[in-house]
Amino acid sequence: MILNDKAYNVFRSFVFLILSMALFVLPIGKYIYLINPSFIQTPVLNVYNYTILFIKYIKGYPNYVSNSNTINNLYTEIGILNTQNQEYLNEVNGLQNSENISLPKGVKYIMCHVVYGYTGSIYTNCTRNDVSQNEYVFEGNSLIGYVSTVTYTESKIVTINNPYLSIAVKLGNSYGVYTDGVITYISAGNNISVGDPVYTYNDKLFNNGLYLGTISTLNGEPSSPTYSVNVNLPFNIQKLTDVYIAK
Repeated sequence: MILNDKAYNVFRSFVFLILSMALFVLPIGKYIYLINPSFIQTPVLNVYNYTILFIKYIKGYPNYVSNSNTINNLYTEIGILNTQNQEYLNEVNGLQNSENISLPKGVKYIMCHVVYGYTGSIYTNCTRNDVSQNEYVFEGNSLIGYVSTVTYTESKIVTINNPYLSIAVKLGNSYGVYTDGVITYISAGNNISVGDPVYTYNDKLFNNGLYLGTISTLNGEPSSPTYSVNVNLPFNIQKLTDVYIAK
């Protein structure tokens, strides 16, 4: 009788252990199955296999976390390298193209892509990592404008057709003020002819000798206070796709 009681107690303990394992392991095994069914290749009620898989999962979890962190770090490094690579490409393209499009010599340039714009301003993909405020912008050997503001995502360029930008210029042996394609306040107007080049001169923002365009028409009499001339720009600002910023 004593032997039967012991056997009963062992049997009861065994049943309790099995039920406890089932209650604990089965939900976890089902969760693992839902995450990745390939983890479970055995019947749902196979408690032993669930237990082994659960132990393997727990033992492998630190490696999984470590590998995930490594992958995330690699993605971060790849992003940084891509950014640096684009900066180098912009710089190389700018230096190479400067010889082909007759940019002013002796200056380093970076090429920037025009993203969008409106009258008097354009925005490029060059960021504060590429360009700085007040740097000059060119198309060919012609002045486009200057960098007004820069952010981490783009740069704004105020162009020479901005109605609020006035530039002191020299045309022939005369001087005047250029605003949005027209030169006024001209001195010694008798010395001006159609086709004369127009350059910046004694301006508070731009250095001397930056090319804007050529005189296309003369308006009025040279002696008149309203005398003006129109300037033909060698580019269409509205159709610009790339510009070059002097560094």
